[in-house]
Amino acid sequence: EVAHFLALTTGVRPAESVVAALHQHTEGNPFFLTEMVRLLMTEGGAATFCMPQVESRLALPQSVREAIGLRLHPLPPPCQHLLQLASVMGRTFDVETLARVTDTAHAQLVHALDRAVAAQIITPIPAAAGQYRFAHMLFRDTLYADLPTEQRLRWHRQVGEALEERWGYQDTPGYGPLPEAMSTTG
Repeated sequence: EVAHFLALTTGVRPAESVVAALHQHTEGNPFFLTEMVRLLMTEGGAATFCMPQVESRLALPQSVREAIGLRLHPLPPPCQHLLQLASVMGRTFDVETLARVTDTAHAQLVHALDRAVAAQIITPIPAAAGQYRFAHMLFRDTLYADLPTEQRLRWHRQVGEALEERWGYQDTPGYGPLPEAMSTTG
């Protein structure tokens, strides 16, 4: 369907790699796809859709960022804050890690996240209690891109520490310090 839409919109038969890249980025969402196509047409014309590698040119259009911002804006600031932190974790995230990073009780986190679920920004993962998924990768990407670099780095460190504390390799058989014979320090 994405290939057909691109052919109708651009007047050219798009390269399979372009179709795959646009489908992956937009997940077939008509609004997101239309805006990405408009941006690519403006930047490079129809020839862009025939290029074998278009991945590096797939920037998030301002119109998409604004539409996502309109969906996020009504959420209370604590909920927006949690979603920004969750964006550091990736497309999927869990309450346990959020609780460790924020030092907040599970019940409070779930209550705040319920607002994002109601707004269809995130969805609970039915088969995994306490885990959520951004409803669309572009929600996650927008939240992540809006983080100041210093904040992003700090949260990556905090999330990494929380994950290591929770799932640390020291508890896994076969992992741990290198045997002295393999140590490079002497």
